[in-house]
Amino acid sequence: MNRDDPCRNYHRNADTSAEAWEMIKRRTQTMREQIQALIEAHPAGLCCFEIESITGLSHQTASARITELKKLGLIFDNGLRRKGPGGGASSRVYQASFGNADIQVRIF
Repeated sequence: MNRDDPCRNYHRNADTSAEAWEMIKRRTQTMREQIQALIEAHPAGLCCFEIESITGLSHQTASARITELKKLGLIFDNGLRRKGPGGGASSRVYQASFGNADIQVRIF
């Protein structure tokens, strides 16, 4: 079993799922780096829908990479919310922690 596979508990070690994970692993790293750099370039932070709009990533893909970056301590929810396009539901605003969760600055 590949321990770095985030879905390993869901596919019960299916060889096809393990193969799929190996194929996409590098791409997910590249997407995380792209999203992290984008958030770092926007000091006021970005919402998922803004990241999707800038990068062209689907909501599911952008959201998954944001979750991974949060778990790694590289970005954080700054507590602010923004309305989505067309007045949709409020979205969290994410800022870069620059690899140090102790230096998180919240903008209010």
